[in-house]
Amino acid sequence: MVRSLFFIICVVHNLYLECWDAISPFLQIDPDEEKNKIWVKGIAELSLALGGSVDEALRLLRASYGLTTAPRLFWLDFSHKVKGVGAHVIVGDQCCWIFYDFDSKLLLGILITHVDDLLIGGRRNNPKWIEIRTKLRSMYKWGEPRSVDFRFAGLHILQRSDGTIKVDQLFYIESMTDIGISKSVLAEDRCMTIREHAATHQALGWMHWLSSMTLVLFAARVGLLLSECQPSCAMRVARDVQSL
Repeated sequence: MVRSLFFIICVVHNLYLECWDAISPFLQIDPDEEKNKIWVKGIAELSLALGGSVDEALRLLRASYGLTTAPRLFWLDFSHKVKGVGAHVIVGDQCCWIFYDFDSKLLLGILITHVDDLLIGGRRNNPKWIEIRTKLRSMYKWGEPRSVDFRFAGLHILQRSDGTIKVDQLFYIESMTDIGISKSVLAEDRCMTIREHAATHQALGWMHWLSSMTLVLFAARVGLLLSECQPSCAMRVARDVQSL
């Protein structure tokens, strides 16, 4: 929902889109794990690289890839720092911030986060926004900004010269395959086997992601099929999924 709102705001206010991704983001946040006194057993290569032995325990000092809490720790760090730049979090989503000039009553910019990726819209030639953008770039080490035509969190985003925005997932749709059940088997009037159910449920998972991101008109039908796609359900469900 907030993603759609973001695009609408960018079009209405003629904001210039950019996508940033942090480089090794979890290693850039302030050390915060040492206080938890977490000891782990590292793989042999890691232990030896750190000058220890394979039998020695390692103490976790900061967030790293693989920790379930790492994305939240990055969000907490980013949230604190971005507020220092003047951002205001919106009430409906803690991963969306706006930058507002109360003197001129002008929206300067808006950003949303997806783990360590940022989608930003701003007034490209506004001096106040340029200053804010410079401060945002100095918060972390970022990769090169992407704009005009790029991908973000599984979406293909195109910003046209008139400021309008096109969002699609055609690249993903074109990579999808059939559910892996032959036409002759699909025509049978019986319950699905475990393998057939797994294949059907996987295909529904693909479509559920699409319907939640861009193909919202499919959401109701996909949701009903997910409810029906239970173990030993009728082959009709697989036929309906294949028809989508």
